[in-house]
Amino acid sequence: CYSSGFTILLESESVLTQNGISLISDIAVDWAGKNVYYGDTFTGSIYALTMNGKYRKTIVKNQNELQSLVIDMKRRSLLFSTWWRNGQANSRSAIHTVHMDGLELREYLGPDLTGARPWTLTIDHETDKLFFLDYYGIMDAGFIASIDLRIRKPTKTNVIQLKSGVISPLNFLAIYKDEVFYFDGRSSRQFITSFNSTTGRDLKTQWKPKDWIGIMDGVIAHPSRQPYVAASSCKECPQLCLLSPHIDATCYCGQGFSRGAGRTCTRDTKFSLVVSSGSLLEINTEHDSLPRRLPVKMSATTTDVHFNPVTRDIIFFDNSVKEIIKASSDGRLIKALINRGLEKARQFNVDFLNKAMYWISGDTLQVANLEGENQRTVIKAGMARVESYIIDGMSGIVRWPALITWKKKRALSNWELRSYLIGTGEALPATSINTALMRSLKFSPQHSIFIWINNNHMEFIHLNKTGGRANAVTILPKYRNEEINDIAILNEHLYYLQKTTKLVRTSLLDFSIHRDVATLPPSSRINLYDANQLYWRGEIKKLVSMDQEVTFREAVAQCKTAFGEEGEGTLAVIQDEDQNAEILERIRSKSLWIGYELTYNYQIWRWNDSSVRSSYENWAPGHPSFGIEYGPVTGNYEFAAIMNLDGKWKVAPAHKKFGYVCQLVKKTNQCLYGGGKDCSGMCVPRAGGFTCTCKDHLRLITGSKTECELDPCSKSSCRDGCTLTSSRETRCTCPPGMYLREKDQICTMVASFVIVATDNMIVEQSIGSEVPLTRTLFASYKYAISSIAVNVESKTVYFSDKLTNMVFALDLLTSKEKVMFSDHPVANSSGGIVDLTYDWVERRLIYVNNAMLATSDHHIYSRNIYDTADKRIMVTEQAVINSVWCHATRGYVYYTVADGTVKRLNVKEGSKPEVIFEKDHKIYGVTSRNSGKEIFLASEHAVLVADLDGDSPKVYHNYNGGQPSKPTIAAQDDTLYWVRADEYGDVVVAGSSTKVDQPLYHAQMVYSSSREYDHIVKIAIYDAEQQSSAPPVTEPHTSRTKVIVGSVVGIIVLVAMVIGILAIRRRFFRNSSYSFLVNRERATNEIDIANVTFDNPTYEPEDDDDYEGNRLVMPNIALSQIEDYNLDGDSFGADRI
Repeated sequence: CYSSGFTILLESESVLTQNGISLISDIAVDWAGKNVYYGDTFTGSIYALTMNGKYRKTIVKNQNELQSLVIDMKRRSLLFSTWWRNGQANSRSAIHTVHMDGLELREYLGPDLTGARPWTLTIDHETDKLFFLDYYGIMDAGFIASIDLRIRKPTKTNVIQLKSGVISPLNFLAIYKDEVFYFDGRSSRQFITSFNSTTGRDLKTQWKPKDWIGIMDGVIAHPSRQPYVAASSCKECPQLCLLSPHIDATCYCGQGFSRGAGRTCTRDTKFSLVVSSGSLLEINTEHDSLPRRLPVKMSATTTDVHFNPVTRDIIFFDNSVKEIIKASSDGRLIKALINRGLEKARQFNVDFLNKAMYWISGDTLQVANLEGENQRTVIKAGMARVESYIIDGMSGIVRWPALITWKKKRALSNWELRSYLIGTGEALPATSINTALMRSLKFSPQHSIFIWINNNHMEFIHLNKTGGRANAVTILPKYRNEEINDIAILNEHLYYLQKTTKLVRTSLLDFSIHRDVATLPPSSRINLYDANQLYWRGEIKKLVSMDQEVTFREAVAQCKTAFGEEGEGTLAVIQDEDQNAEILERIRSKSLWIGYELTYNYQIWRWNDSSVRSSYENWAPGHPSFGIEYGPVTGNYEFAAIMNLDGKWKVAPAHKKFGYVCQLVKKTNQCLYGGGKDCSGMCVPRAGGFTCTCKDHLRLITGSKTECELDPCSKSSCRDGCTLTSSRETRCTCPPGMYLREKDQICTMVASFVIVATDNMIVEQSIGSEVPLTRTLFASYKYAISSIAVNVESKTVYFSDKLTNMVFALDLLTSKEKVMFSDHPVANSSGGIVDLTYDWVERRLIYVNNAMLATSDHHIYSRNIYDTADKRIMVTEQAVINSVWCHATRGYVYYTVADGTVKRLNVKEGSKPEVIFEKDHKIYGVTSRNSGKEIFLASEHAVLVADLDGDSPKVYHNYNGGQPSKPTIAAQDDTLYWVRADEYGDVVVAGSSTKVDQPLYHAQMVYSSSREYDHIVKIAIYDAEQQSSAPPVTEPHTSRTKVIVGSVVGIIVLVAMVIGILAIRRRFFRNSSYSFLVNRERATNEIDIANVTFDNPTYEPEDDDDYEGNRLVMPNIALSQIEDYNLDGDSFGADRI
């Protein structure tokens, strides 16, 4: 965005979309306040965003179908257009105006003036006019009109350009001087057109593109488009500076922050993490705000995500790669905690209190610590049908609902709430519950309440002990007829996520008032966190604030008895920023005493609770002082700390009177505060104590409660990984993507991968490793991938995009793509580039490019990968071509047409295509092994194998009802890879005549609410040996134009080199002459330094008697002096002459 000399790059996938934006309608740049305003059609809101993408504020809410917005800098306002339709006959359009700080929203032009749909707005700052384009217009004719912005409430518009036909409905309307530029897309070849902004005449075609191109937007880059405006007070704003017509500017805090004292902003501590189609969104739960997308990479099938409020790390189970991963919340640090043995893992859970991770694996419940170590089995059977469970970290109990019977007449199920001690696996008495469904079970330890989802409502029970029978109580949601996706509990509130993408909050005390918190993209799972929630620290804490003003010693005394029989309290203790914010919430109008006091010798500050050792402090500027704000200090005064309204601490004499905050803390977790801290394995708390558990196949040392047996893996020779068998023998293991060499037991990276292309992603998975390594190479919703091909020699994957009909080269080392070439436009689903294959012998990319109309000619082309202008037509067909495959070693090109026939072309002989297969099966794809003498054919129902001539076909594999969305196959050695479908989506499967079919990769979920999965469009094999016999790279074929241009450039370079050598030679002899040096140095005192024009250093010969040492003389223009450098000795000194 050009902004009066200030240039900023807004990366659409890193700055804007990381903040959770779903559908941006338009953007406008505030070049004075350095903000970007944008409209989001999904939420119906307009937001102000700082140019670094860090802070954002909602300006306008609840607008229907936002279209375009512009900034009127003279009036410091935003103008934006909306369009609303309720049925075909009832529609309404308008142009609105609002101040840039979000105040005084009003309708500027009603539907009687804007036409059918005001699509694009722009402002001429010189004439003070607003121009807008309506592509529906009057009597089905699009028009462009203008209006004088100096009129507060216009009554008419000036139509200056009326077109018969439809002006393209795209965001391109711009003004420069006296001309209006717009995009005319009435034909397949689209024009940039201009006309006079006053008369509407002088219609000109400014640009007529040679080839079809999709123009989405356009701007005029010139300083006149952004006249200078001073915004001096913006320098004082810590986050957002929004301009206003009434005052210069106002400072605002971004979403997720609250206003502190003065102009400070403090981060909100209560938030929710929402998983939505591979994106992790953070939402403030205290006020309605737009979700902020965290820059943490995860697959679309990831649902179980957990946040550590102490370390601010994120731990999640990635279902596509079968790994438990830890990442920092800024996305910078990421590592796999566990990457093997998770093939059957699901329902991932984390107990941050006891630093443990849990997951269901088959019929068992597994646990490991937060570093992925000490893995063991908690429950050995009975977990196969468990869909949700909860970990009570304070009690060391795991609970889950289990279905027992179903009563048809009452339409009720008999469910049990089962409980087990984590440390011992001992079963506790189950509680029977009459309900139809128990899904997404949640637990509030503060209230002893269990809540779950039952179809489109929620139910709960109070449970203080296990066993017996409980009756469920119904909680009706705000939106009665909509399914509930997930629920979560945070402090005193219940949050639930409905299918409308609404996150709603209600109180755990009465469930009567329901309030919308946020509008989300389609989401399946929510987790709520409070950074102040001391439950994470293993403490049960109560806080109470007192408004009564007393001295510090009186506050200490009253806190001791404030909680009665519950225990002895103390003044509030603050050990970190989160606890400081928690105390700050208790301050109503005045400062309060906290339990931080100065010792008598005025040397050490300490907490009134002597058991606490903490280095955290949050002093206000100038503090700790000695209370000089409260008058002169005389006598032997004591001093203590008070917390102000902004959360900062100040020193006050202890005899002054303030309110105070008391706390009662019970440290019940023996694993954190008792003997469990010495456990060498994993410590699990239980009522009145703890249990120390060891990893599988190891036990506690006899007579010890905390020491596990020595792990034999600690003495093994394994370099990369080790595991124990049931007989306690060690076995070496390798990280994902590596295999163990038998001769030396060293892990080595595999050289083969299966490449999977879906509609929007390219993924690779290792072949031949014990634990597969799955890596996303490319993912973007800007493209719709139609096919891929692999070039092992250059480590490149080529892929085609059916939206733009372009072919890209994706570097496997850097995961960066670049455009190779583009072809004709796509007009329907069968048109354009539909398949690719690579001839690694000739180094040519072969591709199918179908015509826009099925009745036209369809072609197979080949291009030189080093010179894409070298394009050849290989095949012309009347029928639509479905796929193509190159058997490079044989020189054959196989392709299939619409009726399922397979044809073959001999590239080496240049023969015409011949039909080799037209049997009962309709063939969609062909592949072969590199040196094989057979081909594999993918049909609708099975994979066939035949010889190279298509003879002797036989069924190699039946899909058995699992027909994929697009049959595609690949082969390597004796293994065949194909795609079949399960109940969710496409799956890549590997198998052979001797091996059992093995699922490798499942297509990822696209929309969690509808359970829609991505489609696999092509699979390919990356194998270094498969393309190892290619001839050496020769000079690529070049076009005649390139030869001519290259020759001319070569001659110019040669002439320049000759001229440069002659100039240097002449300069060298002149500057290195002895007489020239002597004359110049003798005249040094008379030289005007500013007139010295030479800049080459002069070398003085070492054997000259008049000069001592080996020296270098050169001018220093910056210091206006000539310097004489001594080049001898260890030092390099300069003497000014």
